[in-house]
Amino acid sequence: MIIKLGRAGGFGGIRRPPRVLDTSQIEPNRAGALRRHVEAARFFELPPEILPAQPMPDSFQYDLTIEDGGRSHTVTTTQDAAPTALQALLHATREELQKGEGSQPA
Repeated sequence: MIIKLGRAGGFGGIRRPPRVLDTSQIEPNRAGALRRHVEAARFFELPPEILPAQPMPDSFQYDLTIEDGGRSHTVTTTQDAAPTALQALLHATREELQKGEGSQPA
């Protein structure tokens, strides 16, 4: 599974280039945990945009793309607008990307 996460916004509206995580390059138990987050969020069934009705100044916007088994789907959301399971997936993805294993710039 390939996970791409881009982030924009925050103070100054900075857009960071997406980071890419290849779950085949990390420990199997951690890859399995990410897969469970994807399934719990029902990621491939989510709409392409989950945004708040009233945007919050200086909030972060995330572009999350997951490629798995011939499927590819992108969801754009904010931390506040994302459903709980998607928030957990975003958090777990950010943690894995911070570890640096299996991740690279897009």
